[in-house]
Amino acid sequence: MFEDNALDYVIARHVLEHITDSVKALREWLRVLKPGETMFVMLPDDTIRDSIALDPTHYHAYTMESAARFIALSPGLKIVRKAQVIPNWSFIIVAKKL
Repeated sequence: MFEDNALDYVIARHVLEHITDSVKALREWLRVLKPGETMFVMLPDDTIRDSIALDPTHYHAYTMESAARFIALSPGLKIVRKAQVIPNWSFIIVAKKL
């Protein structure tokens, strides 16, 4: 749908946990993001609540640390911020495309 390096930002708000192939999704988001631009990934915090038990459409469960490790493993992304967003529910990982 989008050309390579076409978008100024990617926002994935409570999406990644619903995607069966999270590696493929992250690669696609990285592909369409322009160099130097930002990806925002918000996820439910599995250290607070068992998110898979709460929502059977969740294929994956993340903690802030596991999500940061997963995103940081993607060549071409650098984590610039990790923070709680909604207390006792979700966090955000912000990464820049190199």
